[in-house]
Amino acid sequence: MRNEIEHAWQKAADCAARAQDASDPNIREFFIRLRDSWIGAANRAEFIADMDQYLDGIERGRTRLSHS
Repeated sequence: MRNEIEHAWQKAADCAARAQDASDPNIREFFIRLRDSWIGAANRAEFIADMDQYLDGIERGRTRLSHS
């Protein structure tokens, strides 16, 4: 999952750079919107990864309690 998160952040950075380099306002706005979409995807992926890690910790705790 971390590779997907890093990929999304890199795509966001690439889009930001392309927006900055664009001379046409429509193209600039396109890349800004695309950047924002990649930022949203990265944030959602990070949230899911964090929740998975949290839930795994809870499950490990339950397993330890049931074996006690």
